Amino acid sequence: MKLKHKAFLLMQDIFIKATSFVTPSIMHNIEKHNVLKKFLFYKEIEGIEGDYLEFGVYEGTSIKGAAIYWRNIGSKPIKFYGFDSFKGMKPEVGDEHPFYTKFDFSTEFKEIKKRFLNIPEIKLVPGFFQDTLKKDPNEYGINKAGIIMMDCDLYSSSKIAFNFIKRIVIEGTILILDDYFGYKGNKNKGVRAAFQEFIKENNVVCEQISQYGIGGAVFIITKIRGKRVQ
Repeated sequence: MKLKHKAFLLMQDIFIKATSFVTPSIMHNIEKHNVLKKFLFYKEIEGIEGDYLEFGVYEGTSIKGAAIYWRNIGSKPIKFYGFDSFKGMKPEVGDEHPFYTKFDFSTEFKEIKKRFLNIPEIKLVPGFFQDTLKKDPNEYGINKAGIIMMDCDLYSSSKIAFNFIKRIVIEGTILILDDYFGYKGNKNKGVRAAFQEFIKENNVVCEQISQYGIGGAVFIITKIRGKRVQ
């Protein structure tokens, strides 16, 4: 074996060793932020109206990234709304999952809020979805949704979130579904089931335009047929 080829193989071994220390969750989040930047740019060049909504904020890294990216990408100001209980999840019967129900997603809201003191365009809405999302979006000042990040993992919470957005999505709205292929890809569980019901109940036509990380998928609304469910 030539020396040059041996050196090449050594470099590959070093790469494997180095990347072995990077957890899959970190790689997923890196890809998620690439998706955010990509589709914020897509929103800009396509002239898609509406604000950014995120359901499942946790520590706020995604929504903070989105707001900062938009400062460099967008030509018009928009708002960034983040909805989360900040007290973890309350899985219902049928929502059980070995990871989502084991991992503690609770955070300290006061500490998370401090991350956004210099980003006034971000508005965090604390509380469980069954309380905060029973309001009309207009009560929060939301008229149109340009990009929606759905990162609430479970069917029950996703169902409530989809019901909240049904009157503010438009043709061109980007839907980033972070756990679309969760539950082993079962189309009758998790966010995927809630999404399929949302499409059917509201006469929405969507096309998948990207995939990322561990089970994340991105869709664009291409058409809204007739009258939507009120």
